[in-house]
Amino acid sequence: MRKPDSRLFRKGRKAMMAVIMTLLPFVVLSQSIPKMKYEDKVRIKEGYHLLETVGEKIWKGWSEASIPINFVDDEYEYLIDHPHPEEDYVLVEKDTFLRKTIYGRTRKTQQYISASYHLSGVPTAVIGTPKNLHKSSNSWVLALLHEMFHVFQTNRNDLEKIKRLKLERGPDASWMLNFPFPYADDTIRGLIHQLNYSLSRCLKAESKENLEFEIIGYLEIRKAFKELLKLKSGNEHDYNYCRFQEWKEGGARYTERKILELAGTTDYKSIPEFQKLPDYDDFKEIWKRVASGRGEQYKNIASKNLKRLDFYALGAGQAEVLDRLDEEWKEDYFKLDVWLDDIFEASFQKAISLVGKPAPGFTLKDFSGKEHQLKDYLEQPVFLFFLSVAEWASPVHRMLPTIEAIQQEFKDKGLIILGIILMSKESEIKEFLGQHKLNFTLLSGMGENPYVPAKELKPYRAEAVPIIVLIQKDGTVSFTHTGELKKEDLYAQVRKLFNH
Repeated sequence: MRKPDSRLFRKGRKAMMAVIMTLLPFVVLSQSIPKMKYEDKVRIKEGYHLLETVGEKIWKGWSEASIPINFVDDEYEYLIDHPHPEEDYVLVEKDTFLRKTIYGRTRKTQQYISASYHLSGVPTAVIGTPKNLHKSSNSWVLALLHEMFHVFQTNRNDLEKIKRLKLERGPDASWMLNFPFPYADDTIRGLIHQLNYSLSRCLKAESKENLEFEIIGYLEIRKAFKELLKLKSGNEHDYNYCRFQEWKEGGARYTERKILELAGTTDYKSIPEFQKLPDYDDFKEIWKRVASGRGEQYKNIASKNLKRLDFYALGAGQAEVLDRLDEEWKEDYFKLDVWLDDIFEASFQKAISLVGKPAPGFTLKDFSGKEHQLKDYLEQPVFLFFLSVAEWASPVHRMLPTIEAIQQEFKDKGLIILGIILMSKESEIKEFLGQHKLNFTLLSGMGENPYVPAKELKPYRAEAVPIIVLIQKDGTVSFTHTGELKKEDLYAQVRKLFNH
């Protein structure tokens, strides 16, 4: 029998010892990092449970996203469900309760944190203990989901969205905190207060009509806010920073509140382990307390000098109003170059638009006293032209020859044109009728006050002239336009009436 080569044996033993010495620090470190406390795991599991049962109803695909968590206590920090932790994290356990892999290290992150950022190149929710954040277990779980939503935003390409704004950003996320927005400007603060107060009125509006009225007021303030910021800075950076924060932080604040609402108004049940925590509170009871002040949370935001947090409220308030305006608004939320203010205005225009809806009926008189009902004409294509015959209405006067030409060309095809006169004095109408022999019917659309449309015309939102409304044979509105329209564009829309 051949003796083993002593040199080979020594080399093998050295190689094995080298491997052991390389692994030894990690083995020792792993043993020195204790497991997470059970109650901390319980809160995190409740967060996952909320995400899967409630969060997915708010944002489609959120529960399927990869969202690591870095939990920071006073001595250690624990990285949960991360695909490739940094080298100083060691495996603590493959936890059967969370069903997640947990890594740990001696604490390097400040313990009072609630944030989201990249760890080892992966977007991660980072959060301290309830005690260090001065939160109850329930509010801590909602804060965790707030940060988990930020991770979802990042996974949906928020960095590219922000890049499109062309803001002067620093090398790390601190630019968001240090951006030189003119918070101290009294005029700007006043408008921020008005915006939030206007949103609170929108949320408390009890009818569709009142909601529309309040939104119109909000949009006017918003327009003034944008113009003022541009005037003071000479560019759009300040306004774009506001838009970014509304989208980013306002979206997360809205999500946090929406999770509470669904948990408090549906059949949601917390996991049994969470219900046994000493400070547990039923989400239904929390929501009852919060819902009683609906809209009030935005009312006096700016007066509290919250600075960057003002935008949290502005974004969350817009998102809450959007829930009332358009249930499909979230489909545009992650699109590049689309921000909450864009979605808000587009959703409002969609909500008040008549296009695709049955034309609202009316009964109006012509100037000989004969009544005309819209329904009597609806078996044919109808062209409604809202106009004023006053001298100041020059866009109307410029369009009249085109309207007459359209009537002449399409009358044999059955087109009916009804001109509805608004905002005109009796003397102006009399003079106009004496000077013009139009080939389409003119009706009076004015109420007792000539500058207020008849109540029957309210759905047409005839606050300005000219307005064009085209109605198909089946009574469905196919096109509306406020303001002067080029001849070729108007002809193109009329031709479409006969292609349905």
